[in-house]
Amino acid sequence: MPTAIELGCANLVNACKLPNATAWDPPLTQGVTRTIEVGLCAQPSSDTQWRLGVFRADNRDDLLFVADNQAGFGYFKYFGNTRRQGIEAGSTTRVDIFSLGANLTLLDATYQSNETVNGAANSTNDSGGGLEGNIQITSGNKIPLVPRQLLKLNAGVALTPYLDLNMIGASGSFARGNENNAHQPDGNLYLGPGRSAGYACSIWAPSTW
Repeated sequence: MPTAIELGCANLVNACKLPNATAWDPPLTQGVTRTIEVGLCAQPSSDTQWRLGVFRADNRDDLLFVADNQAGFGYFKYFGNTRRQGIEAGSTTRVDIFSLGANLTLLDATYQSNETVNGAANSTNDSGGGLEGNIQITSGNKIPLVPRQLLKLNAGVALTPYLDLNMIGASGSFARGNENNAHQPDGNLYLGPGRSAGYACSIWAPSTW
């Protein structure tokens, strides 16, 4: 697959700078993830199985994307420590020519160290009401763009061809720029709720499998 720099520099009539001159090349600290996971699974019959698990992953020197002062731009930044922990449960079964499956994930993704980032669009920035300034992240704040609940459902019919229906649903999450989870719109300078709404989508398609 082409990389982003290859796609962005492929126009014969609009040449770009040499790719090795378009980005900074800092020495990167090695990130370390320590993970623990415990689970149970069972198959009460040849057609039915279920599983349940709990997990925790602690990241040290995590590298995450943050917003820049210029709208629409950003950069990667070390965030110290982060954590992702939660519960996963799933089950599949088959009845005659029908197959059913469900998987639920409850995820808690948080910062585990304090940090300062750009907060130009955040109503709690330190500019005192201006369209610039920084916000303070404290340990325990939720990481943006990570939904806390994720549900996957599947149903299939063994016809010719095989018919398969999939549905994915996710809860809302905090928006980038609201890393401190404290943004409140005022209808004037600061707009938007600071988080996205939940969503669900489905796909119904034949399969040759």
